[in-house]
Amino acid sequence: YTVLVFMTQRLLWPLTDLGQTLDLYQRAMASTRRIFSLLE
Repeated sequence: YTVLVFMTQRLLWPLTDLGQTLDLYQRAMASTRRIFSLLE
């Protein structure tokens, strides 16, 4: 049972990391768009 929990955590941590990275990326893209619209 402990091994199952451990393996599940090992699988889920990268997924949460990926989610945070995608969120950050989307925010960065939105900011970039805003900056470019100000420059035009």
